[in-house]
Amino acid sequence: MSPDKEEVLGLVGVGVMGIGLLSNLIKRFQVMIYDIDDARLKIAIEIGGKKAESLEMLAQCTDLIILSLPGPEQVNSVVNSLLLSGFSGTIIDTSTNDPETSVEIFEKCSVKEVMYVASPVIGGEKGAKLGELTVIVGLPEQKGSKLDIIMNLIGKNIFYVNNPRAASAIKLINNFMSIGNTLILAEALTLAQAEDIPLDLLHNVIKYGSGYSVAYERRWKNNISVDNYMPGYSISLAKKDLRLIGKIAEANGLSLIFPYLSMNALEYVARDTSKDISWLVKVYMDLKKKG
Repeated sequence: MSPDKEEVLGLVGVGVMGIGLLSNLIKRFQVMIYDIDDARLKIAIEIGGKKAESLEMLAQCTDLIILSLPGPEQVNSVVNSLLLSGFSGTIIDTSTNDPETSVEIFEKCSVKEVMYVASPVIGGEKGAKLGELTVIVGLPEQKGSKLDIIMNLIGKNIFYVNNPRAASAIKLINNFMSIGNTLILAEALTLAQAEDIPLDLLHNVIKYGSGYSVAYERRWKNNISVDNYMPGYSISLAKKDLRLIGKIAEANGLSLIFPYLSMNALEYVARDTSKDISWLVKVYMDLKKKG
């Protein structure tokens, strides 16, 4: 006997973030998963996900599908396929999109009487695994609903901002600031290195000063001090987000300088875009050593 649609969720995308989402969603629901990467699917199945052979199959199994995808192009493609397959219900999109795309998808889904909920997340791989993400939901709060249950499974801080444009913009602004913090950190640590200041000493002092930040602490603890640069927020994703930030600025008639400076810095120092953005710090300091 097939489970009731109310007890089944769909999850499209089981990469770094999707795997974390899955590990918490299966605590309450049966989760049907879809991804074009067989290696990722294998890991997700081991955790407890049930493989959907196609998006068409997924559309028929549930009334709520969650997306965890790299960007607007992939989101658009998946949503189009789901709508063509006759999906009826709600799509929760945890991906990072630009505001215009989120609004366009929302309107496209509304025509088909499908609810599209832009719900980008902040907190990275660790937050996803622990169910402690910050979720920015582009809808009014719906206490006690299936949507509310899901948000509380994956998130610790849930913010309802009433519309998809605001949800997507807030996430991109956060990422913009994170990229900027990392680039400043790279130059600051390079300067400390040039002055023969031990980086652990610098960290211990700065954490009591106005230069301290959550970004500094996270990069120091998770990456720099332990020489670990496995992708969490990869350089390739940072470059994608900078392009989206530039798109927002242009749409609003703004001439922002930092997105272009940041992109130039990424192009200059980062050849391996699969690594975490904190890799910039190491590469930058190594380049300056050679110089």
